[in-house]
Amino acid sequence: MKRKFMYVEAAKLHPSTILPKREVDKQLEESVNREGIQLPIIVRPSPHEDDKYEIIDGHGRHESIQSNRKVLVDVRYGLDDEGVFRISEATFKRKPRTTYERAFFYNNWVKTQPESQGAQKRVAKMANLSEAEVSHYLSISRLFIRLGSHSITMSIFNALKNQGVNKLYALAKVEDESAMLEVAAKMAENANMPLEELKDLIEERTSPMREIQELLEDDEEDE
Repeated sequence: MKRKFMYVEAAKLHPSTILPKREVDKQLEESVNREGIQLPIIVRPSPHEDDKYEIIDGHGRHESIQSNRKVLVDVRYGLDDEGVFRISEATFKRKPRTTYERAFFYNNWVKTQPESQGAQKRVAKMANLSEAEVSHYLSISRLFIRLGSHSITMSIFNALKNQGVNKLYALAKVEDESAMLEVAAKMAENANMPLEELKDLIEERTSPMREIQELLEDDEEDE
C-alpha cells in the first residue's frame, strides 16, 4: 500500500464517514494544547471530496487543534473501507474503547461487508473475537438505539456506556420496553451491580406473575 507523510491544513481533514464517533478525551485535548501532536494523524484521500482527507486514526487530535494550523498526516492510498476498520482496530488498542464505542464499531464494521450472510463471522475472525462476542456487541448497539428513542436522561445513558458487555447484553435481551427502561435506570443508579443481581432484577421485572400482580393492583384502583 502506498503511503506518504506530509503536512496539510487541519481544515482539509474531516471525520470518518464509516467509523463511529468516539467520546471526547479531555486529557488528550490538554496534552495536544500543551505539547502539540506527537503522532501523525492517519488519513486516506476523501472518497467524496477532492483535496480533502478522511481521518482513520486521530479524530481526538484533530478536534484539539485550530482549523488553520498545519498538521502532519500519514496518508494511506488505495485503502478500502475494510482496511479502515483493520487500521482502526489496531491503533485503538492504545486507548480502550467503552462498551458503547465497541458496540457501534463492530456494528459499522459488519455493515461494510459485501454480503449480509457470514458478515459477523468474517468480522469476528478479523477482530480475533468469537462470533458470539460480535453478536453480543450488535445487540448492545441496538439496545442503545432503543434507549435513545426514549426520553431517558443523559446521566442514565452515559452511565450505561461504561457497563460491561455481559450486563448490557442481558439488558438488551429484555424485550418489554417499560421493563428495559426500569432495569436500565437501576443499573445507572448502581454501576457496580453484580451480573447475578442484575439477572435477578430482570427476572423480577419481566416475570408473568409480576404482570398479573400489576393487573390486580390496577383493578383494585378502579374499584
